Amino acid sequence: STEAFKMQTAQEYGQMLNALSEADVFEKLDEGMRVTVKRRKKSFEEDKRIPQDFYEEMVRANAHSEKAWEEAKEADDFSIFEPHLQKMIDYSKQLVGYTKPDMDVYDAMLDMYEEGMDSETVDRLFKELKEGLVSLLKKIAEKPEPDKGQFQGEYDVNKQREWSKFLLEYIGFDMDAGVMSESAHPFTTGFGPKDVRVTNHYRKAQPIDAMFSMIHEGGHGIFEQGVDACYAGTDVEKIGFLGLHESQSRFYENILGRNINFWKPIYEKLGECMPK
Repeated sequence: STEAFKMQTAQEYGQMLNALSEADVFEKLDEGMRVTVKRRKKSFEEDKRIPQDFYEEMVRANAHSEKAWEEAKEADDFSIFEPHLQKMIDYSKQLVGYTKPDMDVYDAMLDMYEEGMDSETVDRLFKELKEGLVSLLKKIAEKPEPDKGQFQGEYDVNKQREWSKFLLEYIGFDMDAGVMSESAHPFTTGFGPKDVRVTNHYRKAQPIDAMFSMIHEGGHGIFEQGVDACYAGTDVEKIGFLGLHESQSRFYENILGRNINFWKPIYEKLGECMPK
């Protein structure tokens, strides 16, 4: 990570991006490369302001914080992670102080993951959502709790793994262009549409969580696999808008996965894997 940072902030790299940004050169680039040059030039101008020693210190702290998070999760003890979380918040504030000194901290960080979005727009959207959701939640809270007794018990983790793979293929994830593995928390990553990697986490007493996690990550993965091959190796394939990416995973998990018709064709097969 630190070596890559050195290369991405090197003077030679900036000169190359400037040369590619010249009008007579830029107009000859294809769409994918134009997006790549624009994004990387913007990143270069911001990242070159970050002191190398600060970046290396932050990377080390991030590695320690991730390890602490895993320990805290396993022990169910937030106090293990709390000091590391505070340290990373402080580092993040310092980071955007270097990269986007004229922006509000939250807006600067929001721009890193959803370019062009700002807190004013987010506040407006959440205000509109709140007006409809609060009344809906009150109605739900007034209803009796459903009986979940039939789902209680322990379910074989190997069977859950089998079922997760089945669900991935059921929703359209291409196993010839991806792989399924395990991690402390489910996530999706990839190296282009032909190499997309999804993970899941299994607990004996919570098979439903694993099912919906797999549908969710599968939604991310299918989105990644759907990127046009002509954009391979460019920044277009990285899909730099996390709201768009999350909309796809949530669509699969909540719109499809929580519809009874999603389960009807596969319910008997689920019973074979998990007879309880």
